This record gives sequence, structure tokens and C-alpha cells, in this order.
Amino acid sequence: MIALRDEVRAALEDVETRLRADERAGGGLTPAQIRSAAEQHLDAWCAHNVKLRLSEARQPLSRDEEHALRRSVLDRLFGLGELQPLLDDPDTETIVVNGPDRVFLHRSDGTRQRLEHPIADSPEELIRLIQRLAAREGLAERPWDSAHPALDLTLRDGSRLHAMRDVVRAPTVTIRRHRLMRLTLDDLVRMRTLHPADRELVEAAILAQQTV
Repeated sequence: MIALRDEVRAALEDVETRLRADERAGGGLTPAQIRSAAEQHLDAWCAHNVKLRLSEARQPLSRDEEHALRRSVLDRLFGLGELQPLLDDPDTETIVVNGPDRVFLHRSDGTRQRLEHPIADSPEELIRLIQRLAAREGLAERPWDSAHPALDLTLRDGSRLHAMRDVVRAPTVTIRRHRLMRLTLDDLVRMRTLHPADRELVEAAILAQQTV
């Protein structure tokens, strides 16, 4: 995706410009209509890009490259940009962002890793990404700006997002996912949460629908 950054940026700017024109002309577009319009504008941009590359004697984007570009643009418009694939990963538990090039991933198995590539080209681009997200979540009336440096959101999948800007060295974002785990009494004993001697008592209370 790093090799496609220029194309992603150009496509994103083009689609955003056209969406703003759509909203001024139509007004009151539903989220589904905005998404459909964005995909149509992206189709047009990709078709134009093929013609442009051929006219310059350059190889058009491959099918995989175009697919990656489309996903990246739509993730920036309707998701969390390059963080979205991480959020879509069921093993992701926490994402910690300290500026565009310091991103750490905590997985449900306890492992941690640092992303090898930045998620934005600059702190300003990272800020715009979170601002777009806040606007989609209905917080446009309370912008994330210098006067309001803290932002807390509950994402549509239930994840909690906390972001800070200006009062810290670089924009920071933390996304935590709260998972429901299916545990048995044996699991609790193995985790030393429940004493083995109390297992039968707890099981009997559950079967009798009694509190402990």
C-alpha cells in the first residue's frame, strides 16, 4: 500500500470533492446514498486513471493494486483508514497510536507488535481521519480541534476510541475492544479465578438458579 499512497491520496481528494458537490446539490443524503455515490465516483476515478497511465505509456494498476486502492479509499471515507483491517481482525484487542508512525497492536493471545509502516503521511492526515470518523458518528457539532483536544467515541462494533491532540506531542488514538468470552467452571479453575473446592458449590448454585 505504501507504493500506492500518491494514488490513494489523489483518489480520496477527488471522491471527497465530488461528494461535497453531491451533498450541496442534493442535500440530506442518507448514509447508504453517500456510500453508493462514493463507490460510483471511485469507479470513475479508476477508469480515468487507466486512461491517464496508458496515455503516459505507464502500466495501469493491476487488479490487486486497484482492489487495494479501492479498499484504502473507502476505509478512509467510511472506516478508520489503514487501521480498519486491524479492527476487522477478530484477534485484535487494543490498538495504540502515538502519531502516524508509531502504532502498536495488542492481540487477544497476549502478543504485541509494532506496525512496520505508518498509517498516515502526517499528523494532520491522522487528525483528518479521526475528524471524519467523528462526523460520521454524529459529533460534527463538537469538532475535535484545539479547543476540544479530547475525543471519546463508541464505534459501531462496540469498540471504545479515545483520541488526544495538541496537548500531546503527536495525535494519539487508543481503540479497545471488549470481548465476551465463553468460559466454563473448569476454565475458571484452570485460570485460578475459582478455587477447586468451590467448583461444585458454584455449579450447584447455578443449576438451582441461586446466587452465590
